[in-house]
Amino acid sequence: MYNKGYDLANLTLGQEAGDVATTVGLELSTQAKHTVLPTTQHDKSTILTNLPIYTAFFIFTHGSQATFGDCFATPASGAEHYLSANDVGGAVGQKSANQPPYNFVYLYACAVFANNDISMASSFGINPGVVDRACLGWPEPMAYGFVNNTWCENVWTRLCTNGDTLDQARAFANAMGQSFGGAGCWVAYFDHKVQPVIVGDLAMKVHGVYGGIGTQWYK
Repeated sequence: MYNKGYDLANLTLGQEAGDVATTVGLELSTQAKHTVLPTTQHDKSTILTNLPIYTAFFIFTHGSQATFGDCFATPASGAEHYLSANDVGGAVGQKSANQPPYNFVYLYACAVFANNDISMASSFGINPGVVDRACLGWPEPMAYGFVNNTWCENVWTRLCTNGDTLDQARAFANAMGQSFGGAGCWVAYFDHKVQPVIVGDLAMKVHGVYGGIGTQWYK
């Protein structure tokens, strides 16, 4: 069985980023039966080297349009700490015939999908119309904190523990967040909430995506 999760948090964002990533890693490993690599220590080069290996990807970090930071990025960092869509696409394109494509990518980073730019999803090999695969990210600068972190954790719990589709998991997270000012997550400065951009298949599931014997896989 080939189910592998890459679970990253930006060290500069402190304990809350690490805590959310820990929840994601536990859900993937114990409930969705993925082999998971959790880390707060990978730089841009290491992430790019590792990207071909995995089928699920999560990162809690800084971001901007079509770009997200490594585990050491700050808003003031240069390109040496930020991965562009071109960077990611070049790395993912190195997958071998025995390395299945990405099933689910969750980019907990500001504005990766700003201005309707979905090139980062495409760089992971996830495009509109694809089946059983999806990429979730945010179109605006996001506020980090309890409400948004809980929304994220609820999505992963519903996907991995409950076996929900991504659409069902999102709906559950929205319903649970209604008491905090409406569905979705707070943007920076807390002036409104926004829904994530989801590229790919809303009916995607994490459970049992890649199975079979040896390097065989289905879906």
